[in-house]
Amino acid sequence: MDAGTRWKAGVVGSLAGVVGLYVVLIRIAADPAALAHDERYYQHAINHDAERAIAQRNARLGWRVALAATPVVAPGPGSFTATVTDAAGAPVTGATVRLTAFHLAHANVVTTAQASPGAGGYVAKVEALRPGLWEVEVEVYRGTDHLRTTGRVDVGRTAMAALR
Repeated sequence: MDAGTRWKAGVVGSLAGVVGLYVVLIRIAADPAALAHDERYYQHAINHDAERAIAQRNARLGWRVALAATPVVAPGPGSFTATVTDAAGAPVTGATVRLTAFHLAHANVVTTAQASPGAGGYVAKVEALRPGLWEVEVEVYRGTDHLRTTGRVDVGRTAMAALR
């Protein structure tokens, strides 16, 4: 092959590589999951005054929520545990707890679960828990008291040794 043919093949190969890269990037950008966003984000902005009133009510109530999740290897069944304590640090019992959660990379898939009392707090089962960062909104109702708070939970992967 002479130098002119190699030059032409190099130019054609480079152009084909660029076109192939564009095709891959367009396919990734056209994926519906890539376009996901949290619709509630805009509602929170619109309802700013109501959100501030909720934050003040939460502060007066003095309850705290700690979130944890069961580690998973791949998307599958798992659970979030919400430990609710009062201002003195005592567990809040006899409450109704509801969780609304979504994986940050899949914000278009929102999961709502009713939590039931369990070991260490209120446990909400999730059918498709996946590793990664989740945003979880917790609502706690007991009598006339109502707490609503949002937090992020990093769902870790289970060590392979733990699976044996």
